Amino acid sequence: MVTNLPGGQRPSHLALHLMFAIQCSVAFMIALNLLASHPRPAQIVGFLITLPLVGLVQVIHCAPAAQGLRERYGKFTLILQALLTFIPPVFFGLNWVGLAGLLAGAILLVLDPPLSIGLFGAVCVAASAVAVLFGSRIFGVSWLVVSILMIGTMIYGLGRVAELVAELHRTRGVSTRLAIEQERLRMARDLHDLLGYSLSAITLKSELTIRLVGSSDDRARTELLEILQVSRQALADVRSVSHGYRTMRIADETTSVRGVLLAAGIEVSTDMSVRGLPVEKETVLATVLRESVTNLLRHSRADHCRIVLREEGSRVRLTVSNNGVVPGSAMNRLGGGLDNLTERLTRVGGRLGATVDPDGWFHLVADCPAGPRHGAGSADPAGVPGDPHRVQTVAGAQLGHRRTQVVPDGTDGQVKLGGDLRDLSPFRRQ
Repeated sequence: MVTNLPGGQRPSHLALHLMFAIQCSVAFMIALNLLASHPRPAQIVGFLITLPLVGLVQVIHCAPAAQGLRERYGKFTLILQALLTFIPPVFFGLNWVGLAGLLAGAILLVLDPPLSIGLFGAVCVAASAVAVLFGSRIFGVSWLVVSILMIGTMIYGLGRVAELVAELHRTRGVSTRLAIEQERLRMARDLHDLLGYSLSAITLKSELTIRLVGSSDDRARTELLEILQVSRQALADVRSVSHGYRTMRIADETTSVRGVLLAAGIEVSTDMSVRGLPVEKETVLATVLRESVTNLLRHSRADHCRIVLREEGSRVRLTVSNNGVVPGSAMNRLGGGLDNLTERLTRVGGRLGATVDPDGWFHLVADCPAGPRHGAGSADPAGVPGDPHRVQTVAGAQLGHRRTQVVPDGTDGQVKLGGDLRDLSPFRRQ
C-alpha cells in the first residue's frame, strides 16, 4: 500500500523532486565551471540560450505529465538532446560534456532495452572521445565516465520509482472500483439465492392456508404462524447480505425444502450420508440445494424429487433430480441463478453440471472437495432441530387417497394434505 510521507507528500512526488534536484545541480555545476573559465560575452549568451533548451527537453523525457509527448516524439527529442550535448562543447569547452549524464538517464527512461542499454554505453564512449579530443588524460576520462554512469542511473532509478508509484495509485483506484462492483454483484447474487426460495415457500404456504380456511381453521392459523416465521427468516437473510458471508447447514436446508416440496404435492426421497463438512463448502452446497428446489418449483411439473449427498473418494457430490421437465424451460440449461451457483462452487474448487436423461428426469449435480471434517452432524436432515423456515410439520404431511380434502392425522398431531397443491402454484407452467 502506498502511503503519503510526513507533510502529505507522495513517494512519487518525492522521487520527481529528487530527480529534478539532481539535474539542476548538474546544470549549476556546469554553469559555475563555465564562469570560472572567464567566458566571452557571446559564450554567456549562447549558454543562457542552450541550457534552458536542454532543461526543456529533459523535462519532456522525465515528467509524468509529458508521457504522451515521449511516446509520440521521444526518439526525436532524444536526438535533439544528443545534439545539444555534443555540439556545444565546441563553443563552451569540455565542461559542457557533463550534461551527458542527463542524456544517458533520458535514454534509459524513454527507450526499451536492449536498445537503451546499448545507447547508454554509446553516450559514455562518445563523452570519453570528446574528453580525449580536449586533451584529458585517463583519470579525467575515468571521472567523466563514472559521473555519467552515476547521474544516468540515478535519474533512471528515480524516474522509474515515480512511474511505478503513479501506476500503483492508478491500479489501486481500479481495484477499489472493482471491489465495489464485486460487492454489488455479491449482494445481487445473495438476494437472488436467499429470497427466491423463501418467497416460493411463502407462496406455497399461503396457498395451503387458503385451502385450509373453513375446513381446518386451527391448522390454517398454524400455517399463518409458519408463514410469519418464514418471512422473518427472509428478513434476517436480507440483513445478513449487508454483513457479508452467511453460513448455512445443508441438513437444515434439506428439512426446509422437503417440507415445501411435500406441501406442493411432490414426493421427496433423501439420502444424506455425508456429515461434518467444512462450513464454507456446506454453505455452498446448501445454497445449491435451495436454488435447485426454487428452479424445480418455477420451471417444472414434477411430482417426485430425489436429493442425494454422497462422498466419492476425496470429493462430495450433491445430486438433485426431478421429473416433469417442461420442454424448452429454464430447467434444460444453465443460467441466471445456476450461473451464480457455478461461481460459488468454483471458489471452493467445485463444479456444477445439469443433464436431462431420456426418461425426462432433470439432474443437477454439484461436487467439491470434501476437505477436513469437523464435528459430525445428524444423518437424517428431518431430525435436525433449528429449521430456519419452521416447516417440520409440513415435512410430515401426506396426500390422502382422494386428494381432495384435509384429513387430521391423530397419530402425530399433524395433518394429511388433500388435493394437488401443485395446481395452485403460480410458479407452475400449465
